[in-house]
Amino acid sequence: TILAHSAIIHTDLPFAAWFFIGTYFFWRVLGKFSWLNLLLVSVMFGFAAITKHSFVVMAAVWLVLGGIEWFRPGALATPAGPVPNRKYRLLHVAAIFSCSAVVAYLLIWSAYGFRFGAAADERARLFMTQVLPAHRLIAQPVSSFIIDHRLFPEALIAGYLYNLKVWQHSSYLLGELSNDGFWSYFPIAFIVKTPLPTLLLLAASVPWIISKRKSGPYLWFVVPPLLYFLLAVLSRFNIGIRHLLPIYPFLFVLIGATVSEFWRNGSRIRKSALAILGVWYVGSALASYPHHLSYFNELVGGAKNGHKVLLDSNLDWGQDLKGLKKWLDENNVKKVQLFYFGTAEPKYYGIDDFYSTENLAGTFGVGQRIDLPEHLAISANFLYGGELFLPKELVELLRSYRLEQPVGRVGYSILVYKLNLTDSRVYENAAVVTARKGAPDLAGLLLDKALQINPASANGHFQLAGLLARRGEWNLAAENFREALRIEPGHADAHYGLAQILKRQGQIDEAAHHYQEALRILKEDGARAKRGN
Repeated sequence: TILAHSAIIHTDLPFAAWFFIGTYFFWRVLGKFSWLNLLLVSVMFGFAAITKHSFVVMAAVWLVLGGIEWFRPGALATPAGPVPNRKYRLLHVAAIFSCSAVVAYLLIWSAYGFRFGAAADERARLFMTQVLPAHRLIAQPVSSFIIDHRLFPEALIAGYLYNLKVWQHSSYLLGELSNDGFWSYFPIAFIVKTPLPTLLLLAASVPWIISKRKSGPYLWFVVPPLLYFLLAVLSRFNIGIRHLLPIYPFLFVLIGATVSEFWRNGSRIRKSALAILGVWYVGSALASYPHHLSYFNELVGGAKNGHKVLLDSNLDWGQDLKGLKKWLDENNVKKVQLFYFGTAEPKYYGIDDFYSTENLAGTFGVGQRIDLPEHLAISANFLYGGELFLPKELVELLRSYRLEQPVGRVGYSILVYKLNLTDSRVYENAAVVTARKGAPDLAGLLLDKALQINPASANGHFQLAGLLARRGEWNLAAENFREALRIEPGHADAHYGLAQILKRQGQIDEAAHHYQEALRILKEDGARAKRGN
C-alpha cells in the first residue's frame, strides 16, 4: 500500500509523513523541551494543516496525547528538569499547542498567497461555502463568522465545508452498495489490504507490549493509530485504504520494536518464524509488482478476487493505461471502445479510443460507413461498481452487452472483451455513448447500422426517435416511436416520447392515451419488481 501510493501525486502519503514525523517531535518536545524541537513540531503541524483536511484529526490525536502526558508525573521535562506540578504541566502543553497553532496559521495564509478570495473577483463567493440544511445549526454561523471576518482563506473554508457535505460517502463493500457508507468498511479494508505478515506481527506485538507493561513511549505508537482508525470508522468516508495511510508508520515502528525484541531474546523457532515472515513479505511485494495499488492479501485470494470485496482506489484508480497500450499492440488492436475510470488522457499513451474527443469531433455525412471497434476495454470500477460510478442509463447499457469471459486483463483494473459486431445492440449502445458525448450525427449513423442489422429492434427505433426529436424532426420521430411500440407494445419510454410529440402537435386525446399507457406499464413493472423482491 505504501509502495503504491508513493508513486501517486496526492495528499494522503505526505499527510501520513507529517502526522508521524510531527508526532515524533511532539513526543520529544514534551519529554525534553528544546527550541529546535519546538520549531520542528510547529513546522510539522503547519505542513499537515496545508496538506490535507484530515489535519483536524491530527490535532485531536495530539490533544489526547498531551492530556495523557499531562496526567503522568515526570512525563514532561524542560532544560531545568521534570515538571512535577500539574498546573505547570498544563501550561507547558498549552504553550506547545499555541506555538504550533501560530506557525500553522501563518503557513496556511502563506500557502494561499495571503489572499482571502479564491476567485480574482473577491465579490464572487465559492458555491462550496454554502452549507447543507442538516448542518446549518452549527456550521452556518461558524462559517459565516469566519468568512465575514476573513479569519482563513476562502478556499480553505470551502474545502472543509465540502468535506462536511460528503462526510458519509456512497461506497461498495463485499458486492453491496450503500449511499452512506459501511461501519465495517475500514476494518475490512485494513484486514484485506494489509499483508498477512504485517497483521501477524501486529497481533504478536499487542500481548508482548501488555506482558512487558511498556506503558510509556509505546502509548505513542498505539494511541495515534487507534484514535485515527476509530475516527475513520465513525466518519464512514468510505473511499479507500489510502485514508488509513497515517496509521501505518506507527504500526511499522511498533512491529519493528517487537521483531527486534523477538530476534534478540527469542528461541530458534521464533527466529525462524520471523525469517519466514520476512521472506513472505518481500515475496508478496515482488509478486504483486507493478500492481501494488490493486494488492489484496491471501485472505481473499489475492488481487484477482479484490473486486469481490472493495473497489474505487483500493483496486482501480485508472493506473493501467500504459498496460492497455501494451496489450493492444501485442494483439494488433488498432482502435478500442474504452470505458475508462480515470482522468489521464488515453491519447497520450497512443491509445485510439473510439469515443475520444478527436474521433467524435469529425464530420459525419448521411450514409457514411462507420467502422466500430470490436474490442471493448472497461475499467473494473465501472464493470463491478455499477451505479456507484455511472448513471443508471450507462449501467443498463453495460449489462445489455451480457459480457462473459474477457479476452484480456490489464493488471487488475481493466478488462478487455471482444464484441459481436453482428449484434445490433452493440451499435445501439455505441449510439447512446456518442450521443451523450455530443456527437448526434455519429449516433444517427450507428443507429442506421443497427437497424440495418435488425430492423425489428424496438430499442433501435426508440433511440433514433429520440435523436430525431432533439433535431426537431417531429414527424419522423413519431414514426419511429410508433414503430418501436408496434414491435414492443410494453415500451413505456416509447409511449412517453410519442405522447410528448403528440401533445406538441395538439393531438391531446391521443397524447393522453399514451401517457396513461406509460403510467400503467410503469406501475405494473413496479408491482412485479416488488413481488420479485
